[in-house]
Amino acid sequence: MTTGKSLGLLFSFFAAAAIIAYLAVRQDQSTGESVRDLSQGAQRAVIQANTGRVQAAVNIYYAKKAIEGKAVFPPAITADMFDDGQIPPSAAGQYYWEYDSTTGTVTNNIAARP
Repeated sequence: MTTGKSLGLLFSFFAAAAIIAYLAVRQDQSTGESVRDLSQGAQRAVIQANTGRVQAAVNIYYAKKAIEGKAVFPPAITADMFDDGQIPPSAAGQYYWEYDSTTGTVTNNIAARP
């Protein structure tokens, strides 16, 4: 009789261990997905912020030139347009910003939310 109880207890132990292992694997997978989502969200936020910084610098450049009587957009984005002397990174992961010197617009490849 003791052997039967021992086998039943052992079986219950392995069943519980299998369930815990299964739940741990599922939790690991969902954590991996949420970390990936957070990473992409952070990359989008960086590019959106950098797009705004560059557009502001372009607008300031244009305003200064207009005051001088030559309202033109900068031919290129340069480090001297920024307080810290550095052009904001133009790419983060799959996202990027780009500048069109003919229109003075800075755009990115982040789709607008409806």
